Amino acid sequence: MAEKFDLDQYCSKTYPQTLEEQIAFLRDHPFLKNARAARAERYADYLTPRYHFVNAEGYMNDPNGFCYWNGRYHLFFQQLVGRVMVWGHAVSRDLVHWTELPYAIHPDPTENEESSWSGGACTTKDCASIFYYGHGGHTGLYCQKSRDPLLLNWERTTRGPAIAGDTSEEETHRVPYAQYPAVYDGTVFFENGKYYAISAGVQRRADDTFTRQEYLFSSDDLASWHYEHPFLEDDAFNSIGDDGACPYLVPIGQDPDSRILLTYSHRFGPQYLLGRLDRERMKLHIIGGERISNTSMWCGYMAPAACADKDGAGVPTAVYVMHSFGHGDCMSLPHKLYLSEFPQRIRVQVSPEVFTLRRNARTVEPFTVSAGEEVVIDAARGSCTEIDVSLDLWQQNANATLKLFRSEDGRQYTALNLFPSCGDMYRLSDDWHVDCILQLDPTNGSDPKRECRASVPESIAVPLNYMQPLKLRIFLDQSVIEIFTERGRSIARRVLPPMGADTVSLTARGNSVSVREMTVYDMEPIGKTFSDGDTL
Repeated sequence: MAEKFDLDQYCSKTYPQTLEEQIAFLRDHPFLKNARAARAERYADYLTPRYHFVNAEGYMNDPNGFCYWNGRYHLFFQQLVGRVMVWGHAVSRDLVHWTELPYAIHPDPTENEESSWSGGACTTKDCASIFYYGHGGHTGLYCQKSRDPLLLNWERTTRGPAIAGDTSEEETHRVPYAQYPAVYDGTVFFENGKYYAISAGVQRRADDTFTRQEYLFSSDDLASWHYEHPFLEDDAFNSIGDDGACPYLVPIGQDPDSRILLTYSHRFGPQYLLGRLDRERMKLHIIGGERISNTSMWCGYMAPAACADKDGAGVPTAVYVMHSFGHGDCMSLPHKLYLSEFPQRIRVQVSPEVFTLRRNARTVEPFTVSAGEEVVIDAARGSCTEIDVSLDLWQQNANATLKLFRSEDGRQYTALNLFPSCGDMYRLSDDWHVDCILQLDPTNGSDPKRECRASVPESIAVPLNYMQPLKLRIFLDQSVIEIFTERGRSIARRVLPPMGADTVSLTARGNSVSVREMTVYDMEPIGKTFSDGDTL
């Protein structure tokens, strides 16, 4: 049995209802007073990211309930308090500067709930609602709702789980074909004047293996729920052993029926599905899908969350948790998701709000690196920077390595290896096309005095037409590397470089490689805790 959660120690039972009263109340809140000291201690570690969101203290896991409400973005996230999982809470006007608030969701022992695990959120003009997995006790999905300006006060819609697990004998709550637990990691959305909840799950095959499935429930009032059916139709993109954890369903593109479903596979890491919502049958017909992370999910992108576009333009925002071993878990930068020219894929770009953090821009004149030569780029020095670079890799047999978080002596670094025309081959119009491979290899990048289980390389295939320059946005943040390509792919890692490893170099192999353009920016830190001057 998990330890008792002390509500009085960590949370207020009731918050004021108006924004002005809430802000005044928060100024003297014991959680925020403690967070100021805890955040200062966390930032004393040079490996703690400066412009990626990091909570003040403790282990941070899955982002949850990512939503837009009352002019603000709200990001909830799993956080351990003792041995109890609760939901931490942060709020932002711009997706970049986050203010941490007191814990939002926590288990209630009277509800036979031991921990509050993953879930999603939905907002209407009347209220915000969340669904989450109440792990332990009576397995099932719990539902709460809130209407106040900062989403501080949450009210349970039912006693016990809103949707019970396998222990329930009620037929409307039973999910066929699913492996125990039958319901977990829920999310909620509003469609056709009704609420719908999705439960993550699996579907058993005739050979007793299982694949991903999501299960649909409906409700008129967020309290009484009816099981509908399996939600996914024609999902040809799953694999044996997939599960559909952490589901987030949001509109994407201009078609009102187009949807993206972000999920997390405990076997393969984060994934997405593209589909069309059949509103009459309430089925998601799948037309595309892809894995987001190729290898080590633990130190790359893990456990996605998505927020629908607040302006209705069909460009949702996604974030992922990025773990590090003992040096502050962080959230990824906000990702904007666009439909590509191929309907079965998305294009990913960093949210433009991140550019407001740029300071001290410096431009590097074009230069060429000969085969076998390594050139240190003095202007790119720094461990809290953005590097925008355009590379010409089209000399015959040329490939290159950008060494990031490189030590002064060049012995330790994380390698970004670039291999043009070495990826997937496919037909485009009348020509054959071969993708460029990007590999992020941290094998030589960790301080040997620190534990590092984060040495597995990541790789992605980037569509790159012949003779086209490879354009990259590289974000370096103490122990985080996030890279976005102009062609809409991203790759990331947490690494553990030694102190002072802040140089960057370019090495050419096989033939010469040219830098056509390069601009480097210092990035402004965002870490702060709510203070007397904050208006939220």
